[in-house]
Amino acid sequence: AAQAMLELAICHTQIGDIPGARTWFEQCAVSLPEHGDQRSLAKALRWKGFLQVRQGELDQAVGSMQEAASVYRSIGDQINIADSMSGLGLILLWAGRCAESLELVNQSLQIYLELGDRYQTAFMHLIRAIALVFLGRYLAAEDSVCTSLAQAREFGFRRVIAASLTVQGWLALVKCDPVEAGELLLESVGEYRQVQHQDELGWALAALGQARLAQDDRHTGLACLREALQIGLEVKAAMSIYQVLGPGAVWLGRQGSPERALEIYSLARSNPGMANSRWFEDIYGCQVAALAAHIPAEAAAAAQARGCTLDLWETARELLQELS
Repeated sequence: AAQAMLELAICHTQIGDIPGARTWFEQCAVSLPEHGDQRSLAKALRWKGFLQVRQGELDQAVGSMQEAASVYRSIGDQINIADSMSGLGLILLWAGRCAESLELVNQSLQIYLELGDRYQTAFMHLIRAIALVFLGRYLAAEDSVCTSLAQAREFGFRRVIAASLTVQGWLALVKCDPVEAGELLLESVGEYRQVQHQDELGWALAALGQARLAQDDRHTGLACLREALQIGLEVKAAMSIYQVLGPGAVWLGRQGSPERALEIYSLARSNPGMANSRWFEDIYGCQVAALAAHIPAEAAAAAQARGCTLDLWETARELLQELS
């Protein structure tokens, strides 16, 4: 029964139902230690880490994943050691520690290749691509994401297909090709809707909104950003909301509100994953800076300071109205 609770918690995490996942994990935390099942306890800690990172609880997520890795090492479970390494690599990525993330992901990728794990090999190529995007190594990222997408299509790994298409859309935005970005991201959104993964659907919608706005398709672009915000608010997915703050800030700046744009972008930069992402700065930060270039230095500094004190959830609700 305890293991069934754990699998339910994982299923809810996978589809982005964060409140449901938290409920089941809380029950697991009571039931699993009673039975001394170390492997299941480590598995619960690893997946709890994924849940925490989506809620923006980055320090707690790193702690959960490190604890899981310690348990796996104590029982000598090679495949799960690789899983915990890859999970910690993913969490370090969202915590803004991109170089450390890439090192761990490369190590776990090598283990998966040796073990012949096709799904995790495809997934690690994807995470490697995201780390490279955040580091600004776009050519290397393109090679890695092409590998992940090809492997995912071969074996029908639809969530990896959806995420790989999102990363390819990000890269198309870097190349200033909003048409190609829009096509890739629209396909990604369709895949995410099929697998019903709400949280990552918000990430794809945020980038699709930027691509559509760059094509002067105001109606579709704003609708995408609003849907991404609604998803973030409904399932309490902090990372989905942070993804919207970039294009939201650019839009507000273009509508004649550069100080508000600085506030919103500063809130986004309060997240270490966004603050240390070269991609986020290249796509959104440079535009916000250009739109706010004429603001007096004192006013700009005050707007940035206000942004750092904003509440994420309340700001998301306000931005939802502003984008309407």
